[in-house]
Amino acid sequence: MKIKTMHIIFGLIFLIATLATSPGTTAQTKRKVTLLSSTGPKLEGPTRRVYYESLAGDEKKIMALRRDLIAAGAKQVNTFLPGLIVCEVPVSVDPWGIVNDGNISVATEEQVNHRAPNARVFSREWAKKWYLEYEKYAATTPPEMKRDQVSASPGEEPKVYGAGVRKIPDEVMEREARRAKALEAQGADDRLVFQNAEIMSGNVLVQLIMPESIGQGENWSASEIADAAGAVAVSTVFYQREASRLTDVNFITRRVEQATTTTEPINYQNEQDSVWVSDVMYNLDFMGPPCKYLESVNAYNNYYRERYKADWAFTAFVVRAVNDEDHNFPGSRTVSYSYRGGPFLALPYPAGKWGNFWFSQAFTNAMAYVFWALDETFTGTVPPPEEPAVCNESSGYLNYKNRNKTLKIDPITGLPKACGFIPDWCVANRENMNDWGYTGPPCRFTEGMLGYADKDPVDGVPDAFGAAPDIDFGTAAVETLTAQRVNVQFDVISIPVENRNSKQPEELRRDYAAPIMDVNYTLGGVGPISINPVDGVFDEIKEEFYTEFPYILPGYSDLVVVARNTYGARGVETKQVFFLGLDYYGFRFVHENDGLGLAWSLRGETFDADLELHRIDHADADKDTVVVSGLNPVGSVGEGGLTPYYHFDRTVSSGLEYSYYLHGTFEVMYRGEMTTFSTDSDTFRTVASFPCVEGILSSPSPNPFFPSEDCRMWVSVNVPGAPGAVAQQSKSGGPQAAAAAAMPEPVNVTIRIYDVLGRLVKDLYSERV
Repeated sequence: MKIKTMHIIFGLIFLIATLATSPGTTAQTKRKVTLLSSTGPKLEGPTRRVYYESLAGDEKKIMALRRDLIAAGAKQVNTFLPGLIVCEVPVSVDPWGIVNDGNISVATEEQVNHRAPNARVFSREWAKKWYLEYEKYAATTPPEMKRDQVSASPGEEPKVYGAGVRKIPDEVMEREARRAKALEAQGADDRLVFQNAEIMSGNVLVQLIMPESIGQGENWSASEIADAAGAVAVSTVFYQREASRLTDVNFITRRVEQATTTTEPINYQNEQDSVWVSDVMYNLDFMGPPCKYLESVNAYNNYYRERYKADWAFTAFVVRAVNDEDHNFPGSRTVSYSYRGGPFLALPYPAGKWGNFWFSQAFTNAMAYVFWALDETFTGTVPPPEEPAVCNESSGYLNYKNRNKTLKIDPITGLPKACGFIPDWCVANRENMNDWGYTGPPCRFTEGMLGYADKDPVDGVPDAFGAAPDIDFGTAAVETLTAQRVNVQFDVISIPVENRNSKQPEELRRDYAAPIMDVNYTLGGVGPISINPVDGVFDEIKEEFYTEFPYILPGYSDLVVVARNTYGARGVETKQVFFLGLDYYGFRFVHENDGLGLAWSLRGETFDADLELHRIDHADADKDTVVVSGLNPVGSVGEGGLTPYYHFDRTVSSGLEYSYYLHGTFEVMYRGEMTTFSTDSDTFRTVASFPCVEGILSSPSPNPFFPSEDCRMWVSVNVPGAPGAVAQQSKSGGPQAAAAAAMPEPVNVTIRIYDVLGRLVKDLYSERV
C-alpha cells in the first residue's frame, strides 16, 4: 500500500484544527426574538383581483383558504371575517383551483356587481364598492389644487381636526415591566401594551369594535355600519398599496358592531375613556377594573392575534356620533386618538363635520400613530429658529428621526418649513390629511417610522428585515467526509434587525425576525441545489439541515451555502470540505477480438489507491472473481482532473453475460492514526462479443451466404497484391485452396465464421497465399 506524504500532513493539519477550534457562536440578540409569519416578499408580476366568499360565513374554512392562497403566491390579501377574502392572485395561478369546497364561491373583479343596493357588510359587493372608492380617492387632484374646495367659509371655524396621541401612563408601564418578567419565566409569548403594532408588514389584525349603548342616544344602523367599515377598508387598502413596493401587508379585519355598553362613549372626554372602554371589554369577556382598561384591550389583542396567527393586532373603537353636535369627543378638538404600539385607537363616526372621506382620512392618520409614527403637524409652539430637539425626535422600530416635522409657516410665502426644507406631504400631518384632503403616500420619514423604509434601494429589502440569516456549521475547521458519511450538518438562524425604538424602554424591547424563504448550496462549483430543513418546513427561528451530497470530488472542495429570508436578505457562508473517497468516472466497454476491454478514469484526487477489477460471471452462479489488482494509470492526468485506466480481459467467453466493478483502497492519516478507506464503483453489465472488425482483406461476398444452384454455400474474398483477383473458394464441407497466381510475398489469409453475437462458429481457411 502506497501512502502520500502530503495526505499525512493534511490529516495532521485537520486534527490540529479540530482540536484547536471551539464551536462557533451565533451573533443573536439577547432580547426576546419573535418569528413573524411567512409573508413578506413584495408583489411582483401581473395579478388579478379575486373575491372568495363563504356562503355559510364559515370562519375556519375562510382562514384555511387564506393560508392556501398565501402559499400559492397571492398578495395583498384582505380577509373580512367571518366569510370574505379579497386578494391579488398571480395570473399564472388558477383562482378556482385553490378552492376545494363547494360552499365557497369564487368571482373575479368583472363578475362582482358593486352597484347592488343595500350590499351586506363584508360581502363581495360591499368590498368592491370600497375598493373602487379607494381608487377614486387615490386619483384625486393634488392637494394644493383642492385647498379652496375644502377650506372654511368666511366666519366658519377652520376645518382642522387633529388626531391625538395618548401616552401610556407610567403606572401601566411599571405593571408591564413586572409582567414581562413573569412572562419570561413562564415562557409565554404575550405582547406588552406597546408591542401590538411595531412594523407595518406581514399579517395585521384590525379588530373593529363599534360600541352599542343600551340607551337611545346613538344606535348603529346597518347602513352606517357598512359605511364606517368600508371607510376603514379604504385606509387598510391605502397602506397595503403604498407598502407594496417593498413588502406585502395582509389585513384581517374582524368586526364586532354590537359590543354593548351601559355608557354613551361619545359623551366622554378622551381622558375618561377608561369608563366606557372597560365596560365594552367586560361585555366581551375581557374583564378588568377601569384602571387596567389598556391591559384588557391588550389581552383581547393577544388572544385574537394568536388565534388568527397574525403578526400584529390592534383594536379600533369606532364610536357612533351621528347625533352629537360636532361629531367629536367633548373637551378636545382631536377627532381621534391613538396609543403608539397599541393597544387601540378611537374615533367618532362621522369624524368631525364631514363624511366618509374625512373619516377614512382620520382613520389613516390614527393608524399611522398606532405603528409608531410621529405627528408632523405645525403646533404653533415652536419659535424660530427651529428647535433641534424637535427635529431630532425619533420613533419606530428603526428609530427614524422626524425630520419632516412642520416647524413654522413662512409669513410671506405662506409655505410650511421643516427641518431645513419644505416638508413633504404626509399621512402623519393632520392638516394634510383632514383639511387639504391629502391622499398620497407616507413621506419618507414616516415610512421609516412605520418600518418599511429602504436606505439601500438597490437590494429592495426593507431595512427592518435586512439582517442576513446566519449559517452556522458549528466549527470553522475543514470538514472531512468519507464514503460512509458524505453529509454535512449546519443550522440557519433568522437574525433580527435590532429594535432601536427610543420611545420604548430598552430592557422591554422585542426584536422580530423574518422567516427563512430558501436555502441552497454549491459544492465544488456544482449548484445551486435547493434543500429543505430536517423537519421539512421553514417555521422556526433556528432551522436544522442535514445534507447528503450525491456528488463530491475527492480531495478539497468549497461548500457555499446561501440562505435568504422572505424579504430577500441574503446570508452566505463558505466551508471547505475534504472527501476521503474515490470517484470512478466514464466506465465503458471496448469489444475487441478475442476479449473485452474496460476503460475508466478516476476523477480528482486518487490517493495512490490500489485498484482491483472484479468480474461477476452470471453464467456461473454470479461468481465474483478478481480479474486483476494493482492497476496503474495508462496515462497522465488529463482535462477535468481525469486519470485514465484500461484493462483487457481475455478470459471471457463470447456471448456470455458479465458484470464488472472496481474496488479501490488507500491509507491516510485520519483523526490521529493511519486509516484504510475503500470505495467501490457502480456495477456495469455487458455481453462479451468478439466481432471481427479489424484485418478484413475485403468484404466477404456474398454475406450472408446463400446457396448456389448445386446447393453448396460459397463465399469469396479478394487477396490484395496478386496480378489479378484470385478467388479462394470453399464449400460448406471444408476449405479448398485454388491455385493462385504468383505473388511477390505470401500473406496470411484466415477466414472464420462468427454469429451475430461475435461468437466463433468455425475456421474455414488459414494459409499463406
